[in-house]
Amino acid sequence: GKMIARAFPLIFLLTNLGTLAVVWLGGLQVISQNMTIGELVAFQSYLMMTMFPLFMLGMIVAMVSQASASAERVFEILDAQSEVVDRPDAAPLPPIRGQVAFEDVSFRYVGGERDTLSHVSFSAEPGQTVAILGATGSGKSTIINILTRYYDVDSGTILIDGQNLRQLTRDSLRKQIGAVLQEAFLFTDTVMNNLKYARKGATDKDCRSESGSAGMPRPELDL
Repeated sequence: GKMIARAFPLIFLLTNLGTLAVVWLGGLQVISQNMTIGELVAFQSYLMMTMFPLFMLGMIVAMVSQASASAERVFEILDAQSEVVDRPDAAPLPPIRGQVAFEDVSFRYVGGERDTLSHVSFSAEPGQTVAILGATGSGKSTIINILTRYYDVDSGTILIDGQNLRQLTRDSLRKQIGAVLQEAFLFTDTVMNNLKYARKGATDKDCRSESGSAGMPRPELDL
């Protein structure tokens, strides 16, 4: 902001000073008949054409200033350390059946005035479809966030196949969870490369699907 506030007045000052110098000195030359009025007007036009790149430079300076501020915010996010860390004795999660249980789980976001989840308990069995309904802010997305350990619960226990999430490594947990959020994001690339992004070293064959028993595609890529 300070750079923009200084750059544009400086550019306009240089432009006006240049115009003043040309008209003043050129006018003296015209009066002394060393220059014609046409030559003075032509020189003034050349000056304005020269000043145009200076205006563009001012715009570039403003863009660089904005980009720098944006980059600082991006790097703040990239450099941020997660508050959720693996325990020293955390074990990798073996291939799971998919039984999920919440036992008296409570959670509140930092700075929140009340619990987003308060003493929540439920169980989802392997192969079972569970729908969670609620108004905006009722904690539906929060359940996914704490199930994938982007946050840790304040109290209570979350179990997958009977194993406490806090005793498992985050990497092995997230490799066995697939989530489709409200806003899907795709990189500016092919669909195949978007699929491969989920797992390093994946081949085209890994990303292709075979027809399932119900005639629906069955993805082979373990996200």
